[in-house]
Amino acid sequence: MFLKEGDVIKLKEGYTVGVMIPEHFVFSNKKGCWRLSYEFVTIGDPRTSGGLDTSYLVGKYIVVRTALDGGGTGHGPGDAYPDGHHVYCERVSVDGESKIEVDFYQSGSFVHLIKEYEISPIGKAKKRWVVEEEDS
Repeated sequence: MFLKEGDVIKLKEGYTVGVMIPEHFVFSNKKGCWRLSYEFVTIGDPRTSGGLDTSYLVGKYIVVRTALDGGGTGHGPGDAYPDGHHVYCERVSVDGESKIEVDFYQSGSFVHLIKEYEISPIGKAKKRWVVEEEDS
């Protein structure tokens, strides 16, 4: 079953996700550069992130959006790759920590793929709006 908006999931070591990490860990000519770059990392495997300990990505996340996208073509006619079920998540904040966003696919031909039978919801989140009154 594909994940849906509002599902709560738990990411664990070994899953590959897309996440923003400092260029310092991505490019050999960017040492000391802390600007963020979108990269694919395998959680808990520092070889996929230039030595960065990505175990901080383990935890509970809320699925904030899903899409059917990412398909394309390869090197010739008939070398087509279909769209996949793309899942966008935000980390459940604990004690006001920084927001962490990750994404992955559940189907298709993608590097950051967590197949639908490898992950399932552990709960459900509800979105709610809060109106803040401005002084006039």
